[in-house]
Amino acid sequence: MAGVPEVDVTHVGGTAQTAGDLKASLNTIDDFLDTEIAGITAAVITNAAGADIAADIIAMKADTAAILVDTGTTLDGRIPAALVGGKMDSVADMTAISGDTTAADNLEKEYDGTGYGHILQRTTIATLASQTSFTLTAGSADNDAYNGCIIVIEDVSTAAQKAVGVVGDYTGATKTVTMLNDPAVFTMATTDIVTIIADRALKATVDNRTLDVSATGEGGVDWANVGSPTTAQNLSATNIDVDQVVASVSGAVGSVTGLTAATVHSDLDDIQARLPAVLVGGRMDSSVGAMAANVMTAAASNADFLAEINAEVADVLKTDTTTEPSQGAPTATPTMQEILTYLYVAVRNRLDVDSVSGFKEFHNDAGTVIFKKAMTDAGGIYSEAEAVIGP
Repeated sequence: MAGVPEVDVTHVGGTAQTAGDLKASLNTIDDFLDTEIAGITAAVITNAAGADIAADIIAMKADTAAILVDTGTTLDGRIPAALVGGKMDSVADMTAISGDTTAADNLEKEYDGTGYGHILQRTTIATLASQTSFTLTAGSADNDAYNGCIIVIEDVSTAAQKAVGVVGDYTGATKTVTMLNDPAVFTMATTDIVTIIADRALKATVDNRTLDVSATGEGGVDWANVGSPTTAQNLSATNIDVDQVVASVSGAVGSVTGLTAATVHSDLDDIQARLPAVLVGGRMDSSVGAMAANVMTAAASNADFLAEINAEVADVLKTDTTTEPSQGAPTATPTMQEILTYLYVAVRNRLDVDSVSGFKEFHNDAGTVIFKKAMTDAGGIYSEAEAVIGP
C-alpha cells in the first residue's frame, strides 16, 4: 500500500533484530493503518453529496419518496393494504377492471345473483323438505319468479359435485323451490350452494328427456310421433276439418255440420253399391237377386227425398204380399203384420160354430183349423174364450 513504511523484520539499519525490535516494528505498522483507514472512511462515507456513498444513499431515498407520492403514479393506492405470502390478500376488493369501476360492479352482481345478467340468484339451501323441495336462504319475493329456470346445486363440501335440474314452481313468500324432478346425482343437504340461471326455453314434462322429431322436423303433430298411435285416442275436444276423410268413427257423434240432402243421397248411393243385393232374416245374403233398382236414388231436394220414401212405403202396402199364419193361438204381443194377417184370415177364410163341441173354429185357406175359441151361453150372457191352437 502506498505510503506504508517498508520494514525489514530481520535487519533494521543493517543490524539484526531481536523479538522486541520486531514487536515495535509491528506496532508502528498498526498505528499507520489505523490512521489511513480513518482517513478513507471520512473521505468516502461522510463527505459531501455526490462525492461519497452516504450522500448518494440519501439522494436515492429522496428520489424514491418522490416517485411514491407523484400525482397519478402513486404506487401506494394501487397496492392492496396488505400482502399475504408475497401475494395480494384475498379479502382485498377488486374495485376496477381496466380502470372501469362500473364494469367491476356489474361483474360482481352477475355472479353474486343480485340482479344482473342470467345469474338470477346465488345462495344456499336453508331448509330441505325432500330432494325436490327446499327453501332458499335468499331469493325473490315474487311467486313463480324462477319457474322454468335452470337450477344448479353444488355440494358445500365437494365443489366437483353438481346437480342440474329445472324449477317447476317457486313460492316467493317462503322462498320455496319445487323442482320438476330429482336430478338424482348426489344427496342434497342444507347449506349446499344454489345457483339459479335464467332460462325460459321449452322444457319436457319429465326432466332430461328428448323429443322425437321426424326427418322433416315435425314433432308431436306428426301422428307417427304420437305415443301409442295405434291405441284408442280420446278426440272429444277435437274438430275435424271438413276436407278430411275419416275412415271410421265409433261411439256417439255430437253434431255434424255441412251436410245437405244431395250429399246424403250421394253417400246412400255409395252405401247401396257396397251392400249385398238384399237382406234376408236381418242378415246380408249375397245369394239373393239384385236389389230393386232405384231404392234410393239421388234427389235434388228434401221434397224429392220424402217423395221417394213415400213411394217405397206405398210399395210395401200395395205391392208386397205375406203368407197365412201357421197353426197356433195368436200371441199377446203380435207384430203389425201378424195383426193384419189374423184379421184377414178371420174375414176371408172358413169359420165354423160347432154347437156340439162348443168351439168357434178359424180355418186357413186349406181348411185346417189353425186356432179356435170356446163358447158359453149362461144366464143370458154369450161369451167367447181366448183363442187356443186348433183343431
